[in-house]
Amino acid sequence: MAKKLTRKSIALILIIVALLLAGGGTGAWYFISHRKLPSPVPRVEATFAEPQYTVMIAWDAVEGAESYAVEYRYSLFEQDAVHRIDKVSDTYVMVARKRGVLQFRVRAFGKYAENMSDYGEWQTYYVEPLALNSLQTFNTTYVSERSFKIDADTFVPVTYNYKGETYTINWYEVRILAPGETDAPSDPISLTDIRSGFAFNVAERGEYVLEIRPVLYVYINGVKDYATLGLYEIYEPNTAYTRITVTV
Repeated sequence: MAKKLTRKSIALILIIVALLLAGGGTGAWYFISHRKLPSPVPRVEATFAEPQYTVMIAWDAVEGAESYAVEYRYSLFEQDAVHRIDKVSDTYVMVARKRGVLQFRVRAFGKYAENMSDYGEWQTYYVEPLALNSLQTFNTTYVSERSFKIDADTFVPVTYNYKGETYTINWYEVRILAPGETDAPSDPISLTDIRSGFAFNVAERGEYVLEIRPVLYVYINGVKDYATLGLYEIYEPNTAYTRITVTV
């Protein structure tokens, strides 16, 4: 199907024809070779999770453009470091998905260097974080006076899918609220500790609340390491706590 000419295209053709009829062949060539292209206005067309974890940035074709360049940045993780994709022949690119604010802009290139457009204004899009599942409820087991443990037989660890594979969360954050408390310091606990019967000790007898949630990091020599699981840039880090009432 033939492409319909726009009013701008028709006007441009009439100008070129007029220059040629007037014997201005050189002038017509100069006009074409030095015509600055308009800046494309990009948008986020779609976001994808499993299995590719990408964001599609797209824009409308610019008449006279032979290729495009795209700049983008995620300020939450890279302190405004700008990534660039050159020589894009399509009117879209796929970039890695990360949570938070994504900014992007596009430049058009024509047949001649002088045709190159300016980069347009930075466009902004908020990429929603993905969420890990919360823990299912489980039972606790009496160990001794003022001491209890998680019943490993009823504890189902959180899993997640990433690029076609299923993984298990091995680290959790736990805190124990004494009667009347609404907050308490949190401590890490590994899935290995839970399965081996790690005991929680409390100061006195009473009804306590055990709060526990999966976390997106592991502990290496007592230090949080966000890179090991590879999820921190994609998932919401503050998963909801699962609350279990414990009487000792």
